Parts: sequence; C-alpha cells; structure tokens
Amino acid sequence: MNLKLIALITGLGLIVTPIIALSDAALQVTLAVPGTAGGNAGVIDRFTLRFSENMVPLGDPRAAPPVGVSCPVGGTGRWVDPQTFVHEFARALPGGLTCAVKLRDDLKSARGVGVTGQRAFTIDTG
Repeated sequence: MNLKLIALITGLGLIVTPIIALSDAALQVTLAVPGTAGGNAGVIDRFTLRFSENMVPLGDPRAAPPVGVSCPVGGTGRWVDPQTFVHEFARALPGGLTCAVKLRDDLKSARGVGVTGQRAFTIDTG
C-alpha cells in the first residue's frame, strides 16, 4: 500500500475520533447552585444552572427557561450564555423556606440531545 495513502487514512482517523467521542458525551447539569448577585454572604437571591454543552443560541431572548421553579417567592430567569441559566428571585429568600427546581421533561441541547443525570434540585434556607 502507498505510504502517502496510509498517512492520509491515519491522519483522518486522528481527526474524526475526537469528533465522534464528543458527539457521544452525555448532556448533564455541571453546576446547580443557589447564591447571591451581590456581596451579601449567605443570602440566596438566585439559582444558577450550567450545562455541559450549549443549550440555546447566544443572546436569544425568546429561549425558553430549562426549569420550572416551585417557590413561595416568585422570580424570573434568563440565559446569560449558551450554557448558563440564572433564575433570579424577586427578593432574597427568607429563612425556613424550601424551593424546588426541576428540569423540563422535554429539555434538549442545541444539538437535540436530552439531559441525563440529576434533573431536580432543592433550595433549602433552613
């Protein structure tokens, strides 16, 4: 067999293998944390979710939220980048409150892959 042909086939294999591996990676939540927008330590006024891959086009204000939030304190959410969603509560959560955050059942990434792993999260202010 021609050495140039062997080198070409080997080179193509090295290029395609990482792409195939990347496409098989499971979509999951890589970060789910309550926190604060300011410097008030211990105050919870937002909940941040980060996904392992792009979920929405950058800057799309019509993009649906990935979660439903069940909490006595209302709020609104927004995508801050293609992988990160922030739900901001109308006010800081008081003590003794429990809120539930659940991923939508039909949630898929920008490439059409469903989420695996943990799908529900609890915010407990003790």
